[in-house]
This record gives sequence, structure tokens and C-alpha cells, in this order.
Amino acid sequence: MAFDEVKRRIGQFNSQHVLQLCIALDNLNYNNVDFWDEIQVYIMKHLHKYNGKELVRILDLLVPNVEDDLDDDDVVYLHKEIEKKQKLERSEREFLQRIINIIPIHVKDFYPSRLTRLAEVCVQRELGDDRFYKEFLFFYVEKKIKMFSIDNYCRILRVLGTKQYTDDIIFWNSFIFPRIYLFPLNKSDAHQVWESLVALKMKCQDLDCTIPINYIESLLKKFELIDGYEQLTPEQQNKIKDVGELPIGVKKTIMHTNSLDMSKKAMQEAQQQLISESQHEQRLSKEQDEEYLKKKEKENREGSRGNKERGIKKKEEMCFMIQIN
Repeated sequence: MAFDEVKRRIGQFNSQHVLQLCIALDNLNYNNVDFWDEIQVYIMKHLHKYNGKELVRILDLLVPNVEDDLDDDDVVYLHKEIEKKQKLERSEREFLQRIINIIPIHVKDFYPSRLTRLAEVCVQRELGDDRFYKEFLFFYVEKKIKMFSIDNYCRILRVLGTKQYTDDIIFWNSFIFPRIYLFPLNKSDAHQVWESLVALKMKCQDLDCTIPINYIESLLKKFELIDGYEQLTPEQQNKIKDVGELPIGVKKTIMHTNSLDMSKKAMQEAQQQLISESQHEQRLSKEQDEEYLKKKEKENREGSRGNKERGIKKKEEMCFMIQIN
């Protein structure tokens, strides 16, 4: 009865009412295809009124997540797969593509979480062209990679692997991989990053992920040593201290939280890699400014010399005319 009333009055809804209706229907897991088709008509009617945040929210409501946390129970797995299928039927690819066509003007204002979700939707439903990915989506991933959390970073790695975006080596070696060294990783975070890197390597065989994978694996080995050290009795710990078999110099706070600070050298190298491009741009800008000033000064000198020569020539012509008269 309530849905019939909504259908009758939906023509009176403004853009925000339509968006709130979509959110409410998603929370109720309402998947009537005919009703969602009718809602899409009104979304298109108000499409020019939505900002970037609202457009990504609409995409999120119409496209299921790439990965869900599945339990071991087959019933739970089947239930989530049914929900995915029903949610996929809410919209056609053509409708989603019309939203993607106006997304580029908003991408620069997206936070990493919204940027990551947009990338997941586009890759999952094969939306957008190569120009959209290179000049907008992945371009702003590169610019904002320093703002990414560990979770968003792992998700974007999986998206890049699915897209098989391996042509831009600078994108990987100067921005994506160096970000790993700046994360304050604990054991679970390091394992999550390791899984994402391995998945990336499996999908992109020609991409060299050796250095970041080796770095994460070295961290995991140190975490195992710390775990083993904490499980020993005080007598066993004292014995190990004498032998020097474990990293005793590790701080107590690190052993307590199962986290590991990366070395100062690695931090400096990562920061240097992340700012190298901006420094290069500043250097080029400075060189261009100096070159412009030199060129301008040269033109002024040549101009003044030319004016002086023209003045002398004019004076000689006047003297010649006076002699003739």
C-alpha cells in the first residue's frame, strides 16, 4: 500500500527526495525491477542537480560491492549471491554510463573512499573509456595516493589489477608502491597488503612487484619473531637475550601492539619518491622563469641597441638633408 502511494506521488519528488527514496529502498532490499526502472527515469530528470558525492552514492546503490565478507556457511554464501544478482538487475549499463559521462567534472573533489568506490563500480560494470581512466580516475588516484587508508589502498590495488593497468611505470614506481612504506603497519594490516600485492601480481604478470612484496614479507617475518618472543617465559626470554637470536632492541610498545616501525631510511626514501615529481615540476618552472627573464632581457638589450642605431641613422639623414639645402 505504501509503495503504491510512493509510485503515485513520485512525480512530485525533487532530486533529494528521489535520492532518499533510493536509499530507503536499498535498506529495505527492495528489488522490484519495474519500480527501479521508474525511479531511474526521475533520476535522469534531476541528474543535473546532483553533485559528485550524490552521483557516486547513486552508483553505489545500483551496483553491488566487488567483494563481500562471506562466511563458511553455504546458505549465507547463496543468500549474498542472490542479493548481488538482484541488485545488478536494478539498472542497465547504459543508464550507469550516462552518469559516468558527467562524473569527470567532479572527480577532483572526491575523497579516497569515494574515488575507490567509483573505480570499483567502473571496472566491475566496464564503464568509461581509456581517456576517462588515464586522464581522470587513475590520474586523481595518483595525485591523492598519500591520503589513502590501508583499506582503500588494498581495494584500489585489486581494481588496478582487474583493469590490468600496467602501461604507466611511473604511476607504479613513483606513487603507488612507495605509499606502502608510509603506512604504520601492524600484523593484520601487513597481511592484508601482502594479499592485495599477490593478487595484483597474479593478474598483472608483467608488473614488477618484487620489492614491495619482499618488504611486506620481511615485516611479517619480524612480526612472527615478536609473537614467538612474547609467548616465551621470562627464563626463556633471558636465555634468548644472551644468545641474541631475536631482535631484542624492539621497543616494548611495539611488541605489545604487534606493530613495527619502519626504518628512518625507508621513510626518507619513500617520501623522496613521493615528492620527486613535484620537485621536478618546481625546478622546471623555475628554469622556465629564468629562461623567460633572460630572453626578455636580451630582447630589451637588442631593442635598445636597435633604437640607438635608428636614432644615429636618422640624425645622419637630417645632417645630409641640411647640407643639400
